[in-house]
Amino acid sequence: MNIKQKLLLLTAMSVVALLAVAGVAWKAESKLGNMHRQLTTVSDLEVILLNLRRNEKDFLARMDPKYLSRFDNNVDAFNSLLGELRTESQALGLDTQIIGQVSTAMQGYAQGFRDLG
Repeated sequence: MNIKQKLLLLTAMSVVALLAVAGVAWKAESKLGNMHRQLTTVSDLEVILLNLRRNEKDFLARMDPKYLSRFDNNVDAFNSLLGELRTESQALGLDTQIIGQVSTAMQGYAQGFRDLG
């Protein structure tokens, strides 16, 4: 093997290594983007949960049925976002057991509030 062949082989190996690094970086960036979307979804869930608490407080203070319907709308929105979070977490290979626990807790909270109304 002469010097020219060695240089060509080293160049080819360098190109393959650079392509492999670029592929890994692209995959990591994609996964990081998905995780960022999940973080945004969790923040949205927090906002909806705060709205649920506000609906509960307003209903208990005023006993106005319009707060029951607002509460139900917010529960539906919460459950929808929670389902999206579960799906995205499964796609990323993350444990979704805690999401199931949150879902169960939300069902109990919603049912308890509806029993008040």
